[in-house]
Amino acid sequence: MGQKSHPFGFRLGITEAHRSRWYAPKALYGELLVEDEKIRKYLDNRLNRVPPNAMVADIHIERTREELKIILRTARPGLVIGPKGAEV
Repeated sequence: MGQKSHPFGFRLGITEAHRSRWYAPKALYGELLVEDEKIRKYLDNRLNRVPPNAMVADIHIERTREELKIILRTARPGLVIGPKGAEV
């Protein structure tokens, strides 16, 4: 039996971008990685698991020293934004 590799691993860096874009010193790397996972889990539970489903396909996280930017790719942006942008 051969070892199977996930197709996303082959595409990463060639046709697919990394899901998180940031650099951290060695001491903070683990904390930020756990924080990214918590953000993804929260957004997935909030937007994809509870009806009505917002159909979020990708969650990309970018960090700089001063800000955190979360990019959502969704099929139903109206459910994420809310009426007149009230949820943003």
